[in-house]
Amino acid sequence: MLRWPVPSHKNRTMQPTIRRPLRLLAITTVTLFILGFSAYAYQRWRTAHAELALTMRHLTELLAQMVHDEFRLEESVLHMLGQRLLDLDVAKRPDVARADLDALTRTHPAIAGYGVSLPDGQLIAVSGIPSGRPLPNLLEQPESADSFRQALVSRHLVPGRTYRFSLLGTWLIPLRLTIRDATDEPRLVLSLGLNIEHPELSWKHLPLEQGMQALLVRDDGYLQFAHPMERSLMAQSYGTPLDEETRNIVREAAHSPGTLLETRTGHRLISARRLPDYGLTAVVWTGSNSLAIAWLSGMAMPAGIFSLMLLLMYGFYRYSAILERRLEQERLQHIEELKYQAEHDSLTALPNRLLATDRLSHAIRRARRNDRLVGVLLMDLDNFKRINDTLGHDIGDRLLTEIATRFRHCIRQNDTVARLGGDEFLVLLDDIDHADEIIPVAEKLRESALKPVHVEGRQLHTSVSIGAAVYPRDGEDSRTLLKAADSALYQAKARGRNTLCFHSPELERKEARHLQLENHLREALPRHELRVVYQPQVSLETGEVVGVEALLRWHCPPLGGDIPPTEFIPVAESSGLISRIGAWVLRQALDEVGRLERSTGRRLRLAVNISAVQMRSIAFVDMVHALLVDQQRDPERLELEVTESVLIDRHRETPAVLDELHRLGVRIAIDDFGTGYSSLSYLTRLPVHTIKIDRSFIHGVHADREKASLVKALSTLGRNLGLEVVAEGVETREDADYLRDEGCDLIQGYLIGRPMNADRLAELLLGNAP
Repeated sequence: MLRWPVPSHKNRTMQPTIRRPLRLLAITTVTLFILGFSAYAYQRWRTAHAELALTMRHLTELLAQMVHDEFRLEESVLHMLGQRLLDLDVAKRPDVARADLDALTRTHPAIAGYGVSLPDGQLIAVSGIPSGRPLPNLLEQPESADSFRQALVSRHLVPGRTYRFSLLGTWLIPLRLTIRDATDEPRLVLSLGLNIEHPELSWKHLPLEQGMQALLVRDDGYLQFAHPMERSLMAQSYGTPLDEETRNIVREAAHSPGTLLETRTGHRLISARRLPDYGLTAVVWTGSNSLAIAWLSGMAMPAGIFSLMLLLMYGFYRYSAILERRLEQERLQHIEELKYQAEHDSLTALPNRLLATDRLSHAIRRARRNDRLVGVLLMDLDNFKRINDTLGHDIGDRLLTEIATRFRHCIRQNDTVARLGGDEFLVLLDDIDHADEIIPVAEKLRESALKPVHVEGRQLHTSVSIGAAVYPRDGEDSRTLLKAADSALYQAKARGRNTLCFHSPELERKEARHLQLENHLREALPRHELRVVYQPQVSLETGEVVGVEALLRWHCPPLGGDIPPTEFIPVAESSGLISRIGAWVLRQALDEVGRLERSTGRRLRLAVNISAVQMRSIAFVDMVHALLVDQQRDPERLELEVTESVLIDRHRETPAVLDELHRLGVRIAIDDFGTGYSSLSYLTRLPVHTIKIDRSFIHGVHADREKASLVKALSTLGRNLGLEVVAEGVETREDADYLRDEGCDLIQGYLIGRPMNADRLAELLLGNAP
C-alpha cells in the first residue's frame, strides 16, 4: 500500500517560509493584474469616449456642411428664379409664376413647394395651390413673421422657424430671399419649404449610430430640425423653444465638442458646430448609455481568477502592441507629413523647388533609358508684383492659389506643376515624343492665366511669360535644363511678356553676353570707363546753340573698346544699375555744363535722358533737387527726357514723380516721340514741355511725303498744345529748312555736330559766340 511520506519537523518549518513568498507573489501578481486591469478599463473608457466624441464631431461637421451646401444651393436657385419673376412682372400677374414654381418643385422631391410674396407679406403664388384659393399673409403668422422681416433687411437667404404649413399639409423649414430691383428696393420675397418629413431630405441620411440624434437649433431657441423624431412629437418640439438649460448646454458644446454634460434627462455626450451665417447650431448628441455600450463592447469579464489573469496578460500585451503600433504609425505619419511639408509649397500645395528638381532628375533618367524627351517650362506672372504691392499680400496669395489651380488642370496626370517661389512656376512634361508637344500645353497655360481672377469683388488680370527647354537638346541634367529654361524665360519677358520662348544656342549666347556686360558694367564707374558727351541743340529761329543733350558712352578695354548704348543701357536697367549710373550722369553733366557756362558766358539748357526705373522712385526727385541746389542751377535750364512708355507706366509712383519734378521747375521732354503709345490725353494731363520727334521720321523728310505728313502733324500737335518741338537726327540743310518751315523750334544731329566732350563743346560755343 502506497503511502505519502509524513513531513518531518524540518519540512513543516520550511513550508510557511515558502508559502509566504508564494502568497505574497500571488497577491502581488493578482494586485498588479487587478491594477493593470483597472488601468486598462479606465483607458478603454477614455478611448471609447474619445472615439465616440470624434465620430460625433465628424457627424456634426458633416451635418453643418450639408446644411450649408443645401442653403447655398437654394439661395442660388431663388436668385435665378427671382430675376425671372421680376422680368415676368409677377407682382401684377401672379398666375404666370405658377408654372415655374411647379416645375421647380418637381425637380427636388424634398422641397414641399415654392412661394412668392409681396414685401407686405401677402403670398401671391404658391406651387401646387390653384389660382383663386385664398393665400395667407406671412407677416400675420407668428411662425413666419420674424423670418419674413429678417429677409426684408437681409441680402442673403434667411431660414425661418419650422412649422406645419396647412396649405401643403406638411412640416417644413421655410427659406426666404428678398429679390430687389435696380434701385435696391425689395420687390418680391421668395420662399421655399424644405419638407423635413420627406425621406429624400439629405440631412436624414446622416450616418447616425444607434442612440444618436441630430439637431439644428436656432439662435432664438427653437428647433429647426431633429432626426430621428416621432411625428406625434413634432408639434410640441417645433412649436416650443428649448429650455434655458438645454440652450446653455448647446452653447457650451459649441466651444467644447465631444463633452459629457449632465442634463435633466441624464448625462449626454454632445457635439455642436455653429452656422453663424444662418443663425443655427448643428448638434449631434447621444445618451451616456451609448458610451457605456461602446465601452462594454471592448471588455469581457473574466470567468475566474485564472481566466482573469490570462485575459489581463493578453490584454496587457495586446494593449502594448496596439499602443506601440499606433505610436509607430503616428511616427511614420509624422515623418510623411514632414516630408510633404519639405517638398510642397505651403500656399498652393504644389511641389516646391526641391521636389520639382528631384522629379526632373528622375524624368531625365527615364528619358535617357527609353530614348524620350522631357520638357521644362519656367513661368513668371507678368504683373504680379504690381498687384501684390498695390492690393496687398493677401490678394496676391489668393491670386497665386487660383492660378496654381488653373495650371493643375492644364497638364496630364503624370506631369508636374510646381511653384518655385514668388510668382515663379515650373511645369515638367515627362515622356514626350517631340518638342512641339510643349506648344499646346504652353498655350493652355497662357490662356488659363489670361482669364480674369475674381478676389474680394475685384477682377484681377494677369498674364504669364514662359521659357521652355527640352532634354537632351538644351541640357542633359536638371541644373543645365533649368538654366536653359530660365534664359528662355528672360527672353520671353524681353519680347513683351505674355509669350512663349524656347531656349536656343543664340539665346544662350545672348545670355552669356548679357552676363558679361553686367559684370563689367558693375565696375565701369570705379574704373572710370564711363563718360558723358554732348550733342548741341540749335534754335531754327536764331541759328544759335541754345542747349545740349547729355549722352552716355562706355569704353571697356576688356570687352574690346566702345560698347553701344543700345546694348548696355538695357543691361543697366534689368540689373538695377541704372539708378546709380543715371545719378552719376546727371551729376557729371550738371558739373561740366556749369563749368562750361562759366568759361564761355553762355547759358545752355541741359537735356538728360532718364530711365523709367528712376521715375518710379520719389527719392529721384530729392536727388535732382539736391544736385540743382549744389550746382546753383536754374531748374528751368534742366530738361529731363523720358520715353513715351513712362507716360503710360502704371507704377503708382511715376505720376507723382512727374508732378514733383514739375513743381521744382524742371522741364520734361518726351524722347523719340511718335514711336510709342502716347495719346493726346497723356500730353494734356501730364506736365510735358517738349516733344522730340524721333530721328526715324527726320532723315530725308524734305523729299518723303509720308514722313513729311507725319512730321507736320506732330509739329502742329506740339504747337497747338503749347509744347516745344525738337527734331532729332537732322543731317542735311534741306531737312533743316523743311523743319523750320513746318514750325519746329530746335534741331540736333550730325548737321550741327556729332556728340562731343565738354572741351570740344566749349570750342564750338566760343566759335559761335556773338
